[in-house]
Amino acid sequence: RMFVTAEKFAKLMTLLRENMELVTCSPRNMSKLLGKAQHQFRCLEGVRPLLVGFDRFIGGPGSMYEWDKEAEIGPHLRSNMGFLYQQLPRLLEAGAEMWPMDPATLYFRWSRGLPHPYGELIVATWDASVKGVAISLCVRPGEILYLEGMRFEGVSTIVTFEDTPEAQVHREAAGAPMVMRLCRRHFDMRDRTVLMRNDC
Repeated sequence: RMFVTAEKFAKLMTLLRENMELVTCSPRNMSKLLGKAQHQFRCLEGVRPLLVGFDRFIGGPGSMYEWDKEAEIGPHLRSNMGFLYQQLPRLLEAGAEMWPMDPATLYFRWSRGLPHPYGELIVATWDASVKGVAISLCVRPGEILYLEGMRFEGVSTIVTFEDTPEAQVHREAAGAPMVMRLCRRHFDMRDRTVLMRNDC
């Protein structure tokens, strides 16, 4: 079964409580709560349909002005948030069924040492923060390559930003070319495939 970590769940509940106390809210702020909920609700059964109200509130902002324009939180969404705040702690302990990985995926075959038609595989996983990007490279399952600079547990290397992108989604996207430059520097890329995994 899949479970939400206590630390991540606490952040979700804090954000939910803060939004419950608001009279008005912007789509930008509500989307922060929705983003965390969409990710964590994979590990909590029976609550994903309640996210529809958040989607409707956010709508489709077409400009920075619309992203930051405050609107009143309606009674239905407020009721949803109250219900979630009451029920989520009970659902946390139960977790959710973990769906079996599709055996047709490349990652599934690589992780079990099964043959695949893509030559030698480099599995690159990265996660971004305000400071930079942590990158892990593996050519064999469970064996992370340590490359250069200071050694950090669980990652191959850390690349810092010269100019930090303002939005987290842009910081995550910036990791992809960093991964490829790192692969080109350390591997002969002929007959190799890079499987990119953004752990955002």
